[in-house]
Amino acid sequence: MGMTDLTANEHTFHVFMFYESDTDSFMKQIAFVQRQYEKNVVLHVAYLKKDFNVLESVIIELNQGSKTILHEVRKSPFIKVNELVGLLRDIEDGWICLLKPGDEWLPYHLSAFRDAMSHYHGFKTYYALNYLSGYSAIRSTNPQKNVIGVEHIDLSSQLSLSQLLIHSSVLKNNVFPDFKVDAHFDSLFELIFICSSGIVRINRFTNICRIRKQVHNRSYFDQQTLIVCYLIRNMIKDHQQRFQLLTMNWRMGFIGLLKTLRFFGAGIFFKEMLCYYIGLKRGIRKGQIYVD
Repeated sequence: MGMTDLTANEHTFHVFMFYESDTDSFMKQIAFVQRQYEKNVVLHVAYLKKDFNVLESVIIELNQGSKTILHEVRKSPFIKVNELVGLLRDIEDGWICLLKPGDEWLPYHLSAFRDAMSHYHGFKTYYALNYLSGYSAIRSTNPQKNVIGVEHIDLSSQLSLSQLLIHSSVLKNNVFPDFKVDAHFDSLFELIFICSSGIVRINRFTNICRIRKQVHNRSYFDQQTLIVCYLIRNMIKDHQQRFQLLTMNWRMGFIGLLKTLRFFGAGIFFKEMLCYYIGLKRGIRKGQIYVD
């Protein structure tokens, strides 16, 4: 079925999944979508060329042809940034959700987003709480304090793409870098959405998502620094917020390496971040955004 017919409705939920050559796991993921109380859903399935024959028979068996769109990809969109962004930008107008392999949705996951949209008007990105993150994830009952902006960025957050609801316009209005991010893949999108439009936190546990593991090594913090510098250079305009984010990243990386007794790596990271800090300070004085 053509893309235009299925994306015309602003109130449609477009759910993106990826088939990984494991039919049993894929059917389990499909069930999470089928059990949703919201029924105005279009399912988008990304697949590798080698899996097409198996996937086609599965879709026919489910008898969902009228609400399912297949997308052939070269790599998993949950690994390759540009692959994922390219898929999502096909949606002309509507709301986008992602269900990563291994993550789960409770039946009222999409309904929670629908409720939130009626209370928080004008926002383009929302996220619901992960059951595995515990009750500490509930920060405030004050609606205004549940709007996450640049000043509330937490680099240690462990948000999964499966927790997000994104309006298609956010993806069209932002540039997404295509550098290697590995464990920071989800964080890259989260931080871009926070800096571009803000994210509304929904204080309801509607999903069960794998929590990414924080690795205390140089590579982990170097990649995090790469993302932070991208935000400072391209998205964050306030000088104080730039320094605040850079300092936060500096502290996390330096202390994290010291805790694991990586003294040499901590020393190098300290000097690198000092260069970024001085470069940013001098760049601002000269009217430039210089962080590397």
